[in-house]
Amino acid sequence: MNHYLEEFCRTTEELLGSDAVRMMGRWKHHGHISTLDHSLFVAYCSYRAARALRLDETAAARAGLLHDFGKALDHEIEGSHISIGVDIAKKYKENPAIIHAIEAHHGDVEAKTPLAFIVMAADAISAARPGARREN
Repeated sequence: MNHYLEEFCRTTEELLGSDAVRMMGRWKHHGHISTLDHSLFVAYCSYRAARALRLDETAAARAGLLHDFGKALDHEIEGSHISIGVDIAKKYKENPAIIHAIEAHHGDVEAKTPLAFIVMAADAISAARPGARREN
């Protein structure tokens, strides 16, 4: 395994052990891959981008992994996946920069930090992958 992937795995290990995060694996993202798989892709792209820019790669990985967390619960709670994710992140006292990245990842709220822009870009890259939007 390459050292970037090993570091990424150590960085996200705590969150991946969470039942709530693993619950994202039950829901399909655009009918093709699970929301968890998509979020892992976004987290890894965010991690690598932050590392290349000498920013906080741990925060980037965390924000990428949590950016669609609300989708795991939007079947049970009223509201958009973004508002649900932001509310839960606030409830658990997540870092405000990560909350902002969750809030801004679709551009409905203006991105104001490099972290928010990184997560937006990583999410767009994931959506642009061949077959990423294929509906089954």
